[in-house]
Amino acid sequence: MRYKVTSLMAAASVAALVAATARAEDIQVGVAGPVTGSNASFGEQLTRGAQQAVEDINAKGGVLGKKLVLNTGDDACDPKQAVAVAHQLVSKKVVFVDGDFCSSSSIPASAVYQEEGVLQSARARPTRPLPRMRPRNTGRMSIGPAAATTPRARSPANIWPGISPARRSPSSTTNRPTAKGLADETRKAMNAAGLKEAVNEQIAAGDKDFSALISKLKQANVEAIYFGGYQTEAGLLVRQAKEQA
Repeated sequence: MRYKVTSLMAAASVAALVAATARAEDIQVGVAGPVTGSNASFGEQLTRGAQQAVEDINAKGGVLGKKLVLNTGDDACDPKQAVAVAHQLVSKKVVFVDGDFCSSSSIPASAVYQEEGVLQSARARPTRPLPRMRPRNTGRMSIGPAAATTPRARSPANIWPGISPARRSPSSTTNRPTAKGLADETRKAMNAAGLKEAVNEQIAAGDKDFSALISKLKQANVEAIYFGGYQTEAGLLVRQAKEQA
C-alpha cells in the first residue's frame, strides 16, 4: 500500500522560517508516530508516506532550492514518549513535524512544538481543540464527515472507544478524544443527511469481550457499523460478530 502523506506537502509553508535563517544547509523536517506498539502498522504507513513525500519534494528541487532531510521518531502512542520524541526532533532543528498519529500523543507534544516555533501537522484531533491552548503553528486533519458519505444502510451503528472509569488516567493511551470526535462528527453528518443511527455506543478502549454489544447490535438489526477506533478492538469485534452469526 502506498500511503501518501499529502500533509507533508505543507512543508512548502516553512519557506518563511527557512528564509529567516538564511542558512545554506538542508532543511530538517520530522515525522512522529507509533513505530512500535499495537498501532505500529499505522506508524509504518505514516513513516513510509513521509519518506515518499520527501523524495517527491526533493526530486522537484526541494524547498527554496534546499533539500529536505527526514528525521523519524517513535512515540508508540504514549504521551510521555511523544514529549521525549518532540524534544529529540527539536534538538535536530526541525522546522516541520508530521505527527503525531494518536491524539494522546499529539496534544502533549504540541506544547513542545509551540514553545519552539515548530510547525506541526497533527492528524489525530478531528474536532477537539487543544486543551488550554490553541497554538497557531499546529494544523489538524478531519475525516469524520467523509466517513458518513459511505453507502447508506437502513440501520447503522455508531461505535467508538472511550475511557473506562477504572482506567482513567491523564497519561493513559485509553484516553482517546479522537475516537469520540470522529464518532460525533460522523453521527452529525449522517443525521444531517436524514440517516438515524440504530445504536450509538461507547466501549472501553482495551476491551476484549464484545458479546453483549454484538447481541445489542443483532437485536437492533444493524446492517452497517461505523467504528471510530483502532484495529485492536475493531478486529476483535469483527471476529466475535462472525462467531456469533
